[in-house]
Amino acid sequence: MEQENSNCKMLEATYLSLEDIDQQFINQWCELESCAVEDNAYLSPYFILPAIRYLSGKKNIYIAAVFSTSSNEKRLCGLGIFNYCKGNWAFPLPHMIAFKSVHSFLSGLLIDKMGAGATVEKLFSFLRSAHPRVYGVSFAELPQPGKLGELLMSQTGKNGVNWFEKSNKLRACLCIRLKVEEEGWDSHISSKRRKNYRRSIRGLSARGNVSWNLIAGSEVTTNHIDNFLRLEHAGWKSTQNSSLLSKQNHEQFFKEMVKGFFGCYKIFFSELALNNDVIASTCNLIGGRTGFAFKIGWDAGLQEFSPGILNEMEFLKNVDASKLSIDEIDSGADESSFINSYWPQRKQLVSGIFSFGFSAFGVLKIIDYLRGVKRALKQLQSKQRQGKQVKTSKNKIKK
Repeated sequence: MEQENSNCKMLEATYLSLEDIDQQFINQWCELESCAVEDNAYLSPYFILPAIRYLSGKKNIYIAAVFSTSSNEKRLCGLGIFNYCKGNWAFPLPHMIAFKSVHSFLSGLLIDKMGAGATVEKLFSFLRSAHPRVYGVSFAELPQPGKLGELLMSQTGKNGVNWFEKSNKLRACLCIRLKVEEEGWDSHISSKRRKNYRRSIRGLSARGNVSWNLIAGSEVTTNHIDNFLRLEHAGWKSTQNSSLLSKQNHEQFFKEMVKGFFGCYKIFFSELALNNDVIASTCNLIGGRTGFAFKIGWDAGLQEFSPGILNEMEFLKNVDASKLSIDEIDSGADESSFINSYWPQRKQLVSGIFSFGFSAFGVLKIIDYLRGVKRALKQLQSKQRQGKQVKTSKNKIKK
């Protein structure tokens, strides 16, 4: 354990085991989540603990906690969940990897807004000096620019800390209650997709009554959860064995995770129904003032009407008038997802490593150089292939 005096308060950092996580600590964890500099439902105890239990296992899990202590209180002000790695192709030295399960769409830390800079500095200092010895910490899909990203980047240049970015990408997000333009809620969507939407609604309406509903907070019941699981299991996900119901441990994770979020009213579903039968559903989590789109499902038997897309369109149409106490929603989608055509805003995510010390810095510089050589060779090979194709085409024309 490390201690540091900051403004008449002591900052203490330590590793906790899973056996140390009792209900009192979970309560502190939830309180920290509610006042963190950046919202992240994937770092909620209701997500992390089931994910460790059913998806990743307890081996090599390290829970780094920073406490602010004074004469009359001890308050959790920083938390990071990590996997310990002895070394891999990206960084062949021992390091920590910010926890990210197969069902997580962000990594990061929970850092209290109050004294955030000192808390991050304390956490980095602890990771550098504690056992096991590590030479860096990596993050995948970290919002940057963002409040947490700025805090982390502020550590570069201090005590031998350097940042190496491996990749970056854009993700669709949706800002809630933005002023709607005169053209309407769908003005940013192409005319072709708007026509498809209206045509699909007419086609479904010919079969019966079409309705849409947003279910949040205390309105959520086991029926909504069961409908979602049924639809998420339908179609190609079932065939490819990638749905939540396809694997018992993934189903167990989901049900325990949902139970936790359900208990504190931090979950909502959007549903499209035909004659009161749900034909499309989305499951979404809430962290602070941010929503996180988790999974979607739809009736594969009605694929000609694109019920999943209709559900998303109805959500776009009605969300500004909804009862959700959130400011934005993270889509959790990759750059090839269909949602990019419907959600107008974007956030940038970066993945990389913070290295600790001169030796780690040197190793990453070499790896970065080798990556550059590899990219250059690929580009050269691509140009050579293109040249051969052009030459072959010219020869065919001459013949």
